[in-house]
Amino acid sequence: TPLLLFSPSPSSSSPLAGKSPLFGTPSMPYVPVGPALLLALRPEEQHVKNMDFSSLASMMLFTSTPPNINPSEYNLPTINLTGRLSSLEENPVVAHSQAKAYFLEVHPGIKPYIEEFSYFVLQPTNVQYNDGSKGQAITQQEFESARADVIAAEVPRILSELNGPHRSLLSTLAEEYAGVAISRAFAYHIDRFGFNVMGRVEATEAEAAGA
Repeated sequence: TPLLLFSPSPSSSSPLAGKSPLFGTPSMPYVPVGPALLLALRPEEQHVKNMDFSSLASMMLFTSTPPNINPSEYNLPTINLTGRLSSLEENPVVAHSQAKAYFLEVHPGIKPYIEEFSYFVLQPTNVQYNDGSKGQAITQQEFESARADVIAAEVPRILSELNGPHRSLLSTLAEEYAGVAISRAFAYHIDRFGFNVMGRVEATEAEAAGA
């Protein structure tokens, strides 16, 4: 989940038009709190320093994938959230103690370092959804009224099961559905309606010989 902090520029109909990133990180743990995102940053991090110049930030959220799959390498759905980044003290969406508890629950590996972090809130004002081929604007009302899928809490466990002991079956399933031999099949984006499978088409002997 990349986080970018942007510099100020003349106003435009697009929140990011004409703006250049001050700094970006390829991965940023977060916890959703209503329509806002709660972030944990060390006070010495560049993002925190750059807030002296600009609070405009953007985060791209990828669909759920197995831990060993980098979603940016595939044409997967994304949501891009743009808004203002502020400290939890400025925008107290939750108490400080609750923020810490949320992070420990969602990101248990952070426990040895939890006291090193300060908490910040990204309050989205512009939301863009991309299904992998085209973008679509999501209204503020639609975004704020959205609720987590009923099986959201179980998605990591289900992903682990499908992409672990049963991963070989995913290739069979995808081949049956698509009619082509694939490799490195994996399940992603699980919700109450089912799950998706993606893989790479295997090269034929002739293609491999010519490669």
